[in-house]
Amino acid sequence: MGNPFVEGLRAKRETELDFIRSVVTKAQTEKRDLTEQEQTDTVAAKLRADAFAEQIKQYDWLDEDDAQRGAAHGRVAAKVNADIAAKQNGATGFRDGQAAVSEGEQDRSKPDATDDDGQPLFRSASGWYTRDRDPGHYRSVKDGGRLSFFGDIFAAHVHGSEAATKRLAEHHRAALPVYFQQDRAVTTGSGGTGLIAPHWLVQEYAEITRQARLLANRVRNIPLGGDYRPLTLPKQTAGTDSNVAVQTTEGTNNAGWGTDAYTSNVDTVTPKPYAAYQDVSRQMLSMGVPAIDELIFADMRSVLDFKIETLVANTMLAAAVAGDTIPSDSSGTASASFLLGPGVATGAVIDAMITAWSNRNLPPDIITSSIPRFGKFRKLVDSAGRSLMPVSQYPNFNANGQVDGTVQGTFEGLDFLPTAGMGAGSTGPEKFLIARSADTILFTDDILQFEFDQVVGPSNIRLGIWSYAACITRYSGTGTVAVTVTAIP
Repeated sequence: MGNPFVEGLRAKRETELDFIRSVVTKAQTEKRDLTEQEQTDTVAAKLRADAFAEQIKQYDWLDEDDAQRGAAHGRVAAKVNADIAAKQNGATGFRDGQAAVSEGEQDRSKPDATDDDGQPLFRSASGWYTRDRDPGHYRSVKDGGRLSFFGDIFAAHVHGSEAATKRLAEHHRAALPVYFQQDRAVTTGSGGTGLIAPHWLVQEYAEITRQARLLANRVRNIPLGGDYRPLTLPKQTAGTDSNVAVQTTEGTNNAGWGTDAYTSNVDTVTPKPYAAYQDVSRQMLSMGVPAIDELIFADMRSVLDFKIETLVANTMLAAAVAGDTIPSDSSGTASASFLLGPGVATGAVIDAMITAWSNRNLPPDIITSSIPRFGKFRKLVDSAGRSLMPVSQYPNFNANGQVDGTVQGTFEGLDFLPTAGMGAGSTGPEKFLIARSADTILFTDDILQFEFDQVVGPSNIRLGIWSYAACITRYSGTGTVAVTVTAIP
């Protein structure tokens, strides 16, 4: 019996393969080719099966470890049984309740003394006192070790690994009786000062902060399903508006009756791959400080999220129709100032809402801007100095919007989504968008995370990710409106 985690991966992979076999067998039985949907489903199942196979390849050493532990337990049990049999046959050199102790071995039935930290000490037959030894989870590579102490800390605290938590518990004398407790050969009080991993080593790891997928998660998301061919999206370009008319004369047809007026076309969207890799020395991965491969993968995924966020913002900007232009958001005349009152900023938003609604015949639902631009909206006040976007627990007298803890804010009934994907907001001209979020579609696929060994030599390992994405805004030039701020101080 292998490791349960690896066996679970194998079962999942076999489920995907069984699905593929069933679809192909059904098509063969019916003497036909696979339908387009069946092709899509089987390709997606094959990708999932390959992903499980890659995970099995990464973690198959767990089976080996379980087998080694089972063999080690068998050897210990055999030795104990042999010692018991020897005692029953009259062998000497035993204490009451103990197995035989040869010269230089440790007697572990009970501690003979304790050190300054209260840790148990055991006296060998040769008379030397030794502390209880490490259980062997975190041995060096040359001694056959394959686990990392710091990696287990990361796996236990971040991923909730039960196996890692169990090994750490055994290593730290958590809940076992004193004569079974196991720890390193040095103590924290005297022999090992400064060598025990501090709590903040993992908990306070500070990664580079990046914009998450805020706008990208708000628009429509459609998975690619493992098919990365260009997408052809149909659309109507002209309608039968002139055909449908009131009949002017009884018994005669209208002039437009029967005119061929309906016209259609397509939008083509081509998914593009987003990929990156990082070469890491084998020494760094072996040291696990902590689980450096997971940290690198997480960093590349966060960069990918920001790239996708920027892709969505740029797609919407490219499809936007021009709205009002605000000359400046600095102090100046009231008619030209963004901050001196609601006249310009609020008016521009309302104008953009009406433009989008009129063009699209459906109302917009979001405003998206750079983060500094959101701050400029937050500073808007009325003639009495009251905020036009008060925090939700404040009285919202004369308010055009508000700010709360669930969304970044609302303004004129639209959800406000500030994002770094819309730019840094530090130079002009700058744009913010009023849009209908459902008009923009983001096509993405699952992220493939891979690891190649010895790509550039035995000392290096390559870590990489790969994913496809594409984005389109339908009703281009109608339902998305861009307001421009010309000058930024």
